[in-house]
Amino acid sequence: MLLFRKNASQDIYANLAMEDALLEAGGDNRLLMLWTADDAVVLGKNQNPWIETNPSILQHEGIKLARRVSGGGAVFHDTGNLNYSIFLPRWTYQSSCVHEIVVRALRSLGFDASGSDEKGITVGDKKVGGSAFCYRKDWVLHHGTLLVSANLEKLNHTLEPFLTDIESHCVRSKRAEVRNLGCEMSMVEQALRSAFETAFDMESRNADLPELNSAGDVERFKSSEWIYGRTPRFTCQSVDGPFVVAKGVIESGPDSKWVGRPFEEWLLSGSL
Repeated sequence: MLLFRKNASQDIYANLAMEDALLEAGGDNRLLMLWTADDAVVLGKNQNPWIETNPSILQHEGIKLARRVSGGGAVFHDTGNLNYSIFLPRWTYQSSCVHEIVVRALRSLGFDASGSDEKGITVGDKKVGGSAFCYRKDWVLHHGTLLVSANLEKLNHTLEPFLTDIESHCVRSKRAEVRNLGCEMSMVEQALRSAFETAFDMESRNADLPELNSAGDVERFKSSEWIYGRTPRFTCQSVDGPFVVAKGVIESGPDSKWVGRPFEEWLLSGSL
């Protein structure tokens, strides 16, 4: 059986927490979940927020910063960006197969689409979506975005890096020219659902999503420990010398008063 759910929440942290809870729960059935979120920049699990965006600007503009459980690059979310989350048994999963299903859905709407791990989902020579995946126990989450009617000006603005002079082994996003599909969101949602039903040779039925364990699940994804603390160790150059930052906290640097304090706090002080 293929279970289907259109998640009503537009809170990025609640949606990421729901993905995590569903992946952890596993189950007996494949599940397709569709959702959108209010303005947010979502980092891959192994990315550096200051390379991918400007956290201070995001906060000033009321745009949330989040980190997901899967790898890959940074993504801008808004209500014009459709996210599809497919949960599959590990032994059946191939990323190329999921790409083929999404491409089939877009072609059913008349788009000249193609897809691959390297380029994501493209229409013509422009990117309309990316994807990432996460294995856990016997299950895998493959999720991706499709730019339906997103604010592309805000997308490009929010994904501008704040710092470039950083030495790190973190995963860096691959920049690409993007476009919107420019059609009704409901059309894309229905096309995706139908394409997954056809691929799995089974009808889907609407499913209730489990309750998250109190607010704790969501709070974990909101926490600085998750968003900044999961940042791989890096070295940032300043006019006075290099700062070494581990888990979002300054580990060593030319000014000892900052050791043990959050790197973002140092940036906000204007000491760069």
